[in-house]
Amino acid sequence: MPTSTTELLKTELGKAFLEAKQKDDRARMFYKKNEIGEDVVIQWNPYKKLDENPYAIVVANAFDEMIKKTIPQDAVLSTSFQNWINRTKNELIVDSKIARDDYFKAQTNFETGEYTENKGNDLLKAKMDYLEMTLSRFQKAFTTHMERNADKAFADEATLEKFKAYYIQQSEKVNERLEKGDFSAYDRKDKEGNVIKAGSEEDAQQHKSNIDSLLSDVAKAQQEQNAKTQEQVTEDYVGDTLDKIHKMR
Repeated sequence: MPTSTTELLKTELGKAFLEAKQKDDRARMFYKKNEIGEDVVIQWNPYKKLDENPYAIVVANAFDEMIKKTIPQDAVLSTSFQNWINRTKNELIVDSKIARDDYFKAQTNFETGEYTENKGNDLLKAKMDYLEMTLSRFQKAFTTHMERNADKAFADEATLEKFKAYYIQQSEKVNERLEKGDFSAYDRKDKEGNVIKAGSEEDAQQHKSNIDSLLSDVAKAQQEQNAKTQEQVTEDYVGDTLDKIHKMR
């Protein structure tokens, strides 16, 4: 029988080891290559982190909802910004403060000096308040990054061109499958490799629709990039012209 997190939390030494492991987990993120060969932080599966934090799934879902409200759905993010988001989510999923009751059982309001002991639903409410406060802080940080550092938050021109080329290539592959009527690429298989549900034309059409949507996002991002570039060129031209006029006087 494997040792549970609850068992380890019964001793101070166990708590210390757990905290050290959580810090190590947060520092040691795992990466995978994205569609264009860049290293992206892998988002952890919250179901596999329940032993470390029984609220992992709740935290992950709340984080995803915050992202939906904060990041434009059609935005093409830079890899560095996507990694920041993924890393933040991973760290929050295993946040030891939310996982353990000790941090919230007794709280002191440093403005009023009021001391509060939380039990039952009050303890859950304290954890909820902490999570909401933390998510609000990240939401503000992500929003500020997009507003003040758009060149770092969103994919640049070269990256967009790479994504465009990749999606066009994938679209061509799907078209070939549709033409040949071969949908085996969409077969669903069990662990032994046996087909449990054969792929269909509907699967291919859905795949093509998803690719078309991604291509549309890239095209929109490229249009915005071109508009910004043209705006900057115009501003530079006007500025140079005004300088020349002033010098002629």
